[in-house]
Amino acid sequence: MTEPVRLSGSTSKAYAERLLTADSPDEVRAVIDELEEALSELGEAYEINWVPLGNDENNYSDVYTQASSPMAAFSELPLNAEDSLTLRFYEEARAVGDDPSASSMKEAAQSDWVDLDVAELEIIADGYAPQEGNLLNLTVRDNGKGKARSEFDDFVGLHAPGLKKQKYAFLQGQYGMGSTAVMQFAGNIEEEYNERAFKFIASASVHEPGEWSWTLIHDKPRKSQVEYLTVNGGFPIFDGTFGGALTDKFRENYPEKYDFEKNTTTPDPQSHGAFVKVYDYQTNASRTMISGDEGFRHKFERSVVDSPYPIQLTDLRYNSLEVPPKFHARVPARTGGRE
Repeated sequence: MTEPVRLSGSTSKAYAERLLTADSPDEVRAVIDELEEALSELGEAYEINWVPLGNDENNYSDVYTQASSPMAAFSELPLNAEDSLTLRFYEEARAVGDDPSASSMKEAAQSDWVDLDVAELEIIADGYAPQEGNLLNLTVRDNGKGKARSEFDDFVGLHAPGLKKQKYAFLQGQYGMGSTAVMQFAGNIEEEYNERAFKFIASASVHEPGEWSWTLIHDKPRKSQVEYLTVNGGFPIFDGTFGGALTDKFRENYPEKYDFEKNTTTPDPQSHGAFVKVYDYQTNASRTMISGDEGFRHKFERSVVDSPYPIQLTDLRYNSLEVPPKFHARVPARTGGRE
């Protein structure tokens, strides 16, 4: 059987970067429209196909009954990132002949085989500045184990990913459905048919660094489906590093006289790990702020209690010298974070 022609190389990476840095669901839709047009120019060998999550054409009940609140649903994303980090350290310890074990995530994080100084888990807010509409996108970035191309479909399964985790007592997400719960709180949730609920995913394995795969999940309410993007039935791929486009976008938004290196910290491009982004996410926090009693940090810490990993929060929505630098910097959350 002939393998389908996969979208790869610089074209694939360029569209992944545009989705990672998109400011709104409308911009995401425009990027996909442009991708469809670009593929049509490449010939009949390339075509976008949308596939139902879990290969279930009536998957709404699985997706829309998982969480009753937006913060609880969103919290599944960093919890999955923590699992990925712990698996990375577990496999690295076994690779050098150690026998790592733990009965819980907290115990694992306190063990000598987990290196908290190496672990990166960050929540990045971007989109429009508050005075321009208070729209908030959220990206969860980690440098954990990541997914090899042969395993990337775990991101679009409903039950199988959780079953794989059940053999590890120290992992949290063992039901395989939690990360899709965010779809019901993204996009234009006020509309009867929310056609702007999107979730972007890109990942590469620590064992196969630089080999990235990506997809976009979207809601098709008129079909009672949640679907994910493929090109010719396969996930788009590219080689190299990923994530640098976020830093480049952030730098471009600041005046030249701003001392970027002194006041701001942003991630370096990664060879492995994962990026998961939701657009116009409807948290119950004030979207004008990250800190403060009504801000995202406070609401998030009430959902993710006593996280064993330092979780850093970064707000990329500001582009004015009038904004204090502390709002730009990567600030650890109190949930296990370091000041």
